[in-house]
Amino acid sequence: MEVNVMTQEETERLAALEDVIRKDLKGFVRVGLALKEIRDGRLYRGKYTAWKDYLKSEWDISKAYSDYHIRAADIVGLLENAHHGGHFEGEDFSDTFKFSIPQNERQARPLSLLSVEQIPEAWKTVMQMTNGRPTALVVTKVVQEILEQQIEENKDGLQKTIIKEVTVPDDFAEQFAKLIEVLSMYRKSGWRDFNRKKALEFVDSVKEYLNS
Repeated sequence: MEVNVMTQEETERLAALEDVIRKDLKGFVRVGLALKEIRDGRLYRGKYTAWKDYLKSEWDISKAYSDYHIRAADIVGLLENAHHGGHFEGEDFSDTFKFSIPQNERQARPLSLLSVEQIPEAWKTVMQMTNGRPTALVVTKVVQEILEQQIEENKDGLQKTIIKEVTVPDDFAEQFAKLIEVLSMYRKSGWRDFNRKKALEFVDSVKEYLNS
């Protein structure tokens, strides 16, 4: 296995970052930031050619697991910046509890499904619902509600766009809207009990019929 030579400064920095991980494996923010710096600076290259090999051999964790911690650390940083910027102040934020960051990776992980703009608002809702004592369950619930609302908005926008841009009879547009509603329902369930491949075959049949 071929490895690359690193400078003394890089080697010392790697040792310091690894010490953070070794002493504080449950401190997900510090661990995430340490992993991120090692990955981005390729500080593992003195021993390994691949990032995943370094993770497996040194820490017995997968790339996906490290990505969770790195993303969680990024989310905490984003929330702290939003806090310092006054996002969590004002009449709409309770004075009965103080701002806090996610306490573990499980609380931060669901937030990664949201956009950067949505994360502070989602966390504000979590803090309000839990009186400043967030739980992973509440975070998941809040994120799920936001995503479901987003699906509904996308569905409505798709219907309006198609109906506006394409001239079709009202009865056809009405049935199409019902179809989108059914698809939205199955999408929310994670496409459970729904064969998307078969559905696409039906769509192709409709296309062939319209082109005939």
